[in-house]
Amino acid sequence: MKQKILIGSRAFFGGIDGFKSENRNMLELHSNPAFKFGSEQDTRKTRVYKYTREPAQVMIKRAVESGNALQAGKFLVPEVARAIGAQVQDLKPLEPLFAQLPEKHKWQQDVYAAYMANGDFRLTAEQRQAAYEVYRAARTEEGKEVQS
Repeated sequence: MKQKILIGSRAFFGGIDGFKSENRNMLELHSNPAFKFGSEQDTRKTRVYKYTREPAQVMIKRAVESGNALQAGKFLVPEVARAIGAQVQDLKPLEPLFAQLPEKHKWQQDVYAAYMANGDFRLTAEQRQAAYEVYRAARTEEGKEVQS
C-alpha cells in the first residue's frame, strides 16, 4: 500500500496570488516497498520521492544521517507529519539541515521556525506570507521572476 502526498513549495504556497512553480514534488510512503529505504523518479516536471513508511524518529534520523539538507523539507508538510506520526518536537534533530539549505530553499527555515514557535504544524497567514516572500526573493533576479 502507498500513500501519495504533495510536498515542496506547492504544498505551502499553492493558492497564493503570483505563486508559480513548474515542478511538482510528491512523496510516496510505501508500506511494503520493493526498495530498502527510498528512491526517486522524475517524470514530466514531477519528481516522486518514494520512501518506506517508518516511524517519524526513524525517518528523521535517516534524513539527518544523510547530511543532505534537501531531505528535511518533506517533514514540514502537515500531511506527511500525520502519516508518519511526527510531532513538532520530533523535527528538532533536523535543525542543522535547515541551516544548510541552499538559497532557493531557505523559506523552509521560516516554516520550521514558525512551527517551533507555534508548537504545531500550522502557519498563521502572516508566517505563510513571510515564508513565501523568502521563496519569491530567492527566485527573483533583477526584478524578474525565475522559475524553479
